[in-house]
Amino acid sequence: MACLERMMEPMNTSEKIWRQYHSRLRAFIKSRIIDDATGEDILQSVFLKIHVELAYLKDETKLKSWLYQITRNAIIDYLRLQNEGVDPAPTPYFFLINKPNFSMLDL
Repeated sequence: MACLERMMEPMNTSEKIWRQYHSRLRAFIKSRIIDDATGEDILQSVFLKIHVELAYLKDETKLKSWLYQITRNAIIDYLRLQNEGVDPAPTPYFFLINKPNFSMLDL
């Protein structure tokens, strides 16, 4: 049973983070991205990245700033692609695929 609990811990942590921060991060994105659908796509991509990268967060006291930094970077990446004339439509895997050491194992 302990093994199963350890396996579920990242999901439980991600779910807790979603419940506590999704409204705030959505508002943060909406203050910078006009299109609601694009904002929701960015939010979904941000939470996917959070779920994958959560194990690398070393200091839990910096969680809030870490979440906002990921969100800010996602917005900047989206806007930069848009300015370069690239279709910036984010997908849930957008930020993972653009990660330097991307591996399908990350999914």
